Amino acid sequence: MSAPSASFVIDIVVPVYDALDDVRACVASVLAHLRPDVRLVLIDDASPDPRIAAYFAELTQRAHAQILLLRNAQHLGYYGTANRGMELSRADVIVLSSETIVTAGWLDAIMRCAATDARTGTITPFSNNAGICSFPEFCRSNLVPEDPELINRAMKLAAVPVYPELPTAAGFCMFIGRRLIRKIGVFDPELCEAHREANDFSMRARNAGYRNVLCDDAYVVHVGSRSGPAAGDDNPAQVLANHPDDVHLVREFIAKDPIRPIRAMVHSQLALLANERKPGVLHVVHPRGGGTEKYIQELISVSHDYRHYFLRIHPDRWLVTDAGDADSANYAWSRHGDDPDRAWLRSICAWLRIGVVHVHSLVGSGDDFLQVLEEASVPYCYSVHDMYLPCPTVYLINSEGKYCDATTDHALCRQCLSKFSGLKDTDVSRWRARYRGFLDNASKVYAPSKWAGDTLARYYPGIEVTLAPPWTEPARNEPVGEVSNAFDLPNDACRHIGVLGAIGPEKGARHLEALVARIRERRLPLRIVVIGYTDRDSRHQSSDQVLTIHGPYRREEVEALFDWYRIALVAFPTVWPETFSYTLSEGWMAGRPALVPPRGALQERILATGAGWLMEGWPDADAILDQLMALTAPENAPELERRARLAKAVFREGPREAESTGILYRDMLADVSKHAERAVSRYRIYEAACRALGMAPSPPAPNRGPTAPVHRRTMIANLVRLLRA
Repeated sequence: MSAPSASFVIDIVVPVYDALDDVRACVASVLAHLRPDVRLVLIDDASPDPRIAAYFAELTQRAHAQILLLRNAQHLGYYGTANRGMELSRADVIVLSSETIVTAGWLDAIMRCAATDARTGTITPFSNNAGICSFPEFCRSNLVPEDPELINRAMKLAAVPVYPELPTAAGFCMFIGRRLIRKIGVFDPELCEAHREANDFSMRARNAGYRNVLCDDAYVVHVGSRSGPAAGDDNPAQVLANHPDDVHLVREFIAKDPIRPIRAMVHSQLALLANERKPGVLHVVHPRGGGTEKYIQELISVSHDYRHYFLRIHPDRWLVTDAGDADSANYAWSRHGDDPDRAWLRSICAWLRIGVVHVHSLVGSGDDFLQVLEEASVPYCYSVHDMYLPCPTVYLINSEGKYCDATTDHALCRQCLSKFSGLKDTDVSRWRARYRGFLDNASKVYAPSKWAGDTLARYYPGIEVTLAPPWTEPARNEPVGEVSNAFDLPNDACRHIGVLGAIGPEKGARHLEALVARIRERRLPLRIVVIGYTDRDSRHQSSDQVLTIHGPYRREEVEALFDWYRIALVAFPTVWPETFSYTLSEGWMAGRPALVPPRGALQERILATGAGWLMEGWPDADAILDQLMALTAPENAPELERRARLAKAVFREGPREAESTGILYRDMLADVSKHAERAVSRYRIYEAACRALGMAPSPPAPNRGPTAPVHRRTMIANLVRLLRA
């Protein structure tokens, strides 16, 4: 027996038809999260299974004051039974399938949603199986999750909420306001057999001036669809026969998928909760890839005790992505505008519980990122992958295309910069003073090589640099037969020299061209094979076959390509001294010694391992060619083989593991409170997720906030209904 309906602000109407196990699970979950001002109405729709009657008898004996038990004299179907419950009630109604399991806080969330806008007619929560309200896959019948409460928690952490408008509600769990019922009535009984009731009702509600909305901070599990196909229809556009003019609304909604940013934000929080005890690290880098990107990826691969995110510096925006979960949201903030948001980094670090920012490159960042970083008040470290902090040319290459020998003379630097388009007005003294402050406030400064650290210290005396070389894992080289798109070369007396990687001006593209020209002029028995590409050719072979540009390659096939092209050693014609060089590592892993310029990290690594030679007479092309002829001469074969063994041995012991990576962050992590997200404007985070997708955000929900408005509404509604009773 239940108290009169006037005592309750919501009646949860559950049509029951067989499926006892599902019914028990549903009722248990509802009672576990039932509020005192809500009633559960169970209506047996003439179930043929006698166990349903026995279960209702069991519930009757409990005499629960908030449960009303009814039985239909004849089978009415899911929506016909729902109509009976809606008509006997005087309150708002939630029509709930007996094949559902509700989660913590679902009622509070739906009631908050209902209280925000008087025009709200129907409310549908997220579910695993709810058509356009499905999570994780949109318009899919997703499997029942192993841990529904984990998803529920993630949704609450991700939700603004914005309560986006839907073209149609989903019948498996459908809040319907009493004002709307008075206005348009109940489900159309003529549609009972076609299972179009929820869609028809939603369209009638919209035509009457009401909204159908998603409660994006509530989650209800839908374990089946025996209550009617409309409860979890994957293609609602097909069931709108009574409203042909509205079919395009559903199709347009599906095409645009305006709730995609919300689902992606939930993925972000799910990824966080799955590794909740791991601190977050934000890696700041330019979007151009290369060795810096490889360094970060390898660092991530051995840093198992952390969650990792990328912040990529684009000319027009900042873009934050999850390094480990492709389904997580990307978050973008504009770098331009009259009123830039300088608190965005602090917000995303708080929301994703990021404890340290690891800056790998500031190329293209300008003053704005330093201001944002200061505003964030998050500890940060810096790794030296380029020379952008000393000089905006990045590579310390002057206007003549030559290495400047890392001069620190401000007058010479000003003169040099004046010859570069876009850098003419650069005040190098101010430039270095700005980044001096950045380095002084860094918790740690790391360098992948001694040369990189020493060179930075020339410009910024007194800074403490810690050596942190990459954690390179040996490649799994494939057999010769698996090379792809290889050119053919004559099997003659010519010797083949390899050049590895993407060869632009700073990597020696012009030096490479000079070497090729002198080989032709001197008629030397040498050929150069670029495993990779240059800034002028992505794939090419000259008619005389002196130069072959293989094109892009996979790391795993380097050794096979070297074998195919019969390459004995790898030359590095680079102008830029290099801070480390991953291509040198790839060549060594393939068992090829290297010939490198006598400077930078290349020189440092050759001297440390003996796995190659330093160029004599660099950068004179003829001197380099003479040396190549001597090194590849038949009489030097034993020494070439010895150096090849040294090259292979560099990585024989495998990668260094996480004992080194722990040192990187252990002493600098911020104490990120698990409640830090409360201080964040989630709507700004949601805007950033929409911006990254190129989508317009839904407007913020009116009167969005804590549960207090719901409680006031509940008290008033209770008083009115008691007076009416």
